[in-house]
Amino acid sequence: MKQVTIYTTHNCAYCNAVKMYLKQKGVKYTEFDISRDLKKQLEVAKLTGQSSIPVVIIGNKVITGFDIQQLNKLLGLQDFTGKKNRKIL
Repeated sequence: MKQVTIYTTHNCAYCNAVKMYLKQKGVKYTEFDISRDLKKQLEVAKLTGQSSIPVVIIGNKVITGFDIQQLNKLLGLQDFTGKKNRKIL
């Protein structure tokens, strides 16, 4: 499975939703709370050009916000129809 990193803050509803979704799917991740780490805040700004969160990094791909379709696609998980997302080569 690809490495997953999440940039969050403690009071962010969408951050909590992303974490809960990944836990439900059995996906392990590394979390950084940017409200407590200026260096990580700067990383988010550099990665996305903005300061909005959550930011999810899967491999070398960046997702901003809670985008279930993108999460499923990049992690090879099933979508809401029960079909496994296929990777296009």
